[in-house]
Amino acid sequence: MKKQMMLILLSCFILLILVGCNEDEPVVEIIEDRKIERASTLTISSSEFIKGDAEVLEAHFDEWQTGKVNLQYTGEEKMMAVSYDIYEKGKLTKSSGTIGTFFMDKYEGKLLISLIDEDKSDLQNYNLGLQISSESSSSYTNRDIPEIQFPAEAARTIWNLNKGITLHDKEEAIVWAYLANVNSIINPVILTDENLKKDYDFAFVIKVNLIDEEDYDMEGKQDG
Repeated sequence: MKKQMMLILLSCFILLILVGCNEDEPVVEIIEDRKIERASTLTISSSEFIKGDAEVLEAHFDEWQTGKVNLQYTGEEKMMAVSYDIYEKGKLTKSSGTIGTFFMDKYEGKLLISLIDEDKSDLQNYNLGLQISSESSSSYTNRDIPEIQFPAEAARTIWNLNKGITLHDKEEAIVWAYLANVNSIINPVILTDENLKKDYDFAFVIKVNLIDEEDYDMEGKQDG
């Protein structure tokens, strides 16, 4: 009798163990050890643009600053270098070196699209030029930025930026482009092979690239 009781108890014990083993075990998600980096970006937004009518143009012939584009850089650990390209009829015709390097986690500066007075007696005789001004000692601006000579037909419409755009590392954006057949300027778009095929009469493209501080230090030492 005792042996039977022992066998029954032993059977129950084994059954409980088996039931316990068959219960759903908690799922453990194995996450790969990845280094998550916050993407550094350059945001370009419109500010204080001047209309392209004759009275306004005449009043501002002696002023550099006729249009502003706000630049804001947000990054982490790395720096961002800015340069530009000029495209005509879909083909690259001019490419600058680095025109600005942003060192800070947060940087605010100005990209100036400006009116250059060539002849006050003729409102049609003017050009637009590009300039970047730095408002921070922690940023670098190339003082030898070449002027961009915009086509006269495009310049008559004056710089117009209808919406902001944010660029990530290794991205390019058509910030300003002119289409002669419709006499208009497009909104900013990220540059792709497709939209270059549209053959803008003239397109101004901003490019951004991240730079590791170590690489920058090495370049600086080599230059020195």
